[in-house]
Amino acid sequence: MNNFYVVDNFVSESFSEHLENLLQMTFFPWFYHDGTIEGRKQGDSPQFVHSFFENPKIESDYYHEVTPIIAMAEKHFDINIDNIRRVKSNFLYKNNLKFHHPIHEDEAIGHLSLIYYVNDSDGDTVLYRPNNEKYCISPRKGRLLAFPSHWQHASSSPIIHDTRIVINYVLAPRNMPND
Repeated sequence: MNNFYVVDNFVSESFSEHLENLLQMTFFPWFYHDGTIEGRKQGDSPQFVHSFFENPKIESDYYHEVTPIIAMAEKHFDINIDNIRRVKSNFLYKNNLKFHHPIHEDEAIGHLSLIYYVNDSDGDTVLYRPNNEKYCISPRKGRLLAFPSHWQHASSSPIIHDTRIVINYVLAPRNMPND
C-alpha cells in the first residue's frame, strides 16, 4: 500500500449516530492520559482514552460495538484481517493553541491504520507520506482514514469545536489495499 484513503460516510447514518451517542454518553469509561503519545510530553496535550482491544485481549465491554468497522473495511478495501493489534478511542478537548501533537507511527510495515472520526470537529490529522509530503485530513463525522501504519502522523486538538473523538484501529491484514 503506497497511498492513503479518505472515505466519507463510511458507515450508515444510524450506526454513525449510535457510535457518537455511545462515546459521548455521560458514564462512558474514559481514562485520562497526560499526552497523546505515551512517554512523550513536550509539545503534547492531555487526552482521554478508552482501550477496546490491545493484542491479544479484549479490554472493554464495548469492544463489539466498534468491530463492525473492521468488517466494513475488509469489504470496502477487499482485504482480509489476520490480526487485530489495537483498537482504542481518543477524546481531545478544545485547546486554543494551534499545533499538532507529536509525530509518531502506529506499527511496523505490513500493518494498516484506520481512523474513524466519531464527530464533526476541527483538529486535523496530519499525515506524512514516506517522501515527506504532508496532508491534513479534517475530522468529519462518519469519515474513515486508512493508511499504512508505518507512516508518520499526528493528531491536533480542536480549537473551534469542543471535542474531537476518533476510533483508532491498527490491523494486520493478509493483503493490503490495492493502489
